[in-house]
Order: sequence, then structure tokens, then C-alpha cells
Amino acid sequence: DVALWLFDDTAINRARSPAKLVELLWAGRAVVAEAVGEVPALAGDAAWLVPPRAHEALVEATVGLLTTPALRRDLAIRARAHAGAHLDWSARARRLAAAYAAALQSRRQRC
Repeated sequence: DVALWLFDDTAINRARSPAKLVELLWAGRAVVAEAVGEVPALAGDAAWLVPPRAHEALVEATVGLLTTPALRRDLAIRARAHAGAHLDWSARARRLAAAYAAALQSRRQRC
């Protein structure tokens, strides 16, 4: 019912994209995740984020979701909706294309 995304705060983890987290959100899982690297950007408000190595906060969030079915259900619904709106390949490609277009436009304006 609840997925835990434990992610050590290391240079490697800050630089990589946690694809499994995206799968958990798509699956509509209530996720408790350590806010490392791209995790906050990928999850947005669709996961319960805790600071890295904050063991007490991790336990509190997990117990909170396991003992509060309505909260767990709401977070799971939010996770699936967030994934559908922001994490599918088409949406990511559109955002990337828009970023490239903006960068090129900015470069043209300076030249």
C-alpha cells in the first residue's frame, strides 16, 4: 500500500534520474521518498517527501500513511494524476522542446 523510496544523498544519486520512482507514481502508489536530487522535481506534491537521512520523519510519514487510509488513498490518486500529467514521454518531450526553443530564442536575441 505504501512504497518507500530511500535514496542516499550522494553525488551519484543527486545526478541520476530515479526511473523506478516514476513507475511507482504511475502505479498509483502512495510514496514516501527522501528528497534527494531529482526526486522533488519528479514527484512534486504527489509523494510525501522527507529530508535525506531524516529517519524519524521517514517513520512518521510511513506510519501516517499506513494508519490513515484516506490520506494514503488521496496520495495514491495524486501520484497517478501527477504521473499522467507530467511524467509521460510526450509531456516530457514537449517540456524539453520548449526549453530548447527558449534557449535558442534567448541566444538569437543576444546575437
